[in-house]
Amino acid sequence: MDQSAIIDEQAIARLRKIGGDSLLVEIMGLFTESAPAKVQNALRANEQGDLNQVERAVHSLKSSAGNLGAMQLMEMCGRIEALASAGKADQVSALTDELTEAYNQAAARLQAIRQTLDQAD
Repeated sequence: MDQSAIIDEQAIARLRKIGGDSLLVEIMGLFTESAPAKVQNALRANEQGDLNQVERAVHSLKSSAGNLGAMQLMEMCGRIEALASAGKADQVSALTDELTEAYNQAAARLQAIRQTLDQAD
């Protein structure tokens, strides 16, 4: 998988330009703290058939992912959000594994970026 499809390095560079490594690390930390719960909320809501809650959870995750340039995750959230909004429960359910995988890839790539920053200190 092309790493730039997982995390847009230009988004990382923009954050560093705005606030240096400290801002980037702070935003990455916020994502790391909040994103797993958002994924779990979406999965749980899907299991319960609550498409409104799925839509809310992935909308919030989409925004967080976009801030860090997690393009693949952001796009997956957008797809699920649109399907949930349209009431297409079967199609939402079919994408839950892909949502989890997109999150895992984004989290792993962000962790690698964080390690690079820590080594630079």
